[in-house]
Amino acid sequence: MSDTKKNSDSTKTAELNEISSLQITSMPSVTKLLNRKSTATPTEIKLDLSPPPTPTPPLKAKPLEEKLSHGTEISIDFEQPIEVETTRHPPPPSSLKIQPTTRKPPPPLQKLIEWDLKSLKSAKDPLGHGISLLFEKGTKSILFLSPSEPPHFISTATVLPPSNKLAIWTGLKWDPTLLPEVWNQMIQAGFIELTPPGTVTLQTSHRNVMRAVFGISSSEFLLLIRVGAAKETRGILVVVSTKSLQTELKSTLEFFQALPPH
Repeated sequence: MSDTKKNSDSTKTAELNEISSLQITSMPSVTKLLNRKSTATPTEIKLDLSPPPTPTPPLKAKPLEEKLSHGTEISIDFEQPIEVETTRHPPPPSSLKIQPTTRKPPPPLQKLIEWDLKSLKSAKDPLGHGISLLFEKGTKSILFLSPSEPPHFISTATVLPPSNKLAIWTGLKWDPTLLPEVWNQMIQAGFIELTPPGTVTLQTSHRNVMRAVFGISSSEFLLLIRVGAAKETRGILVVVSTKSLQTELKSTLEFFQALPPH
């Protein structure tokens, strides 16, 4: 029996030795563990005692409000379907006051005074007598221009005005400085005759321009006579005829340049 006990003891001892040898070979040695961390020094080891980071909450889109300069408001919420609200505001009262226009309408055209040919013959004014003589020599009609605001002359009176020229002559204002050639000759000679143009003519010539101003046809002659002295012009006679009256002026020109009776 003692042999049996010895045998069992020896068996247990062998088993324990076997288990110990298995545990030792399966665990790493302390030296190996120390060698693994041998590159780290005690000063490099730091303990992080700060609290754990707070988790960042998910971003939530905030409503976006935008106000346009012309008064339209737009509200947008990205969590909801987009809805656009439009609000119209009345414009602010303007500090600029609009004054009503004070421009006066132009005065109506002054009607021409129609001189009677018989009355002109018996008039004491040399102008009337000279006009009657022109009609005896082939004049068709006459327009008288009186001085207005310098240097303008405005239509005032007429003798036997043709119907096709009455609308042109009424309210007509002439500025002689626009055609100095015509004015200078009237001042020096007392008159200027503008004959009908030929087959070849320059439309912008001073002759054609003056004829167009008074509505003279291609078969008519235009005669401009200065009334009064050169330094004191009383007016201008616009004479329309079917022939040249230049040679007839020798006997009548003195009536137009004479001083009026006192």
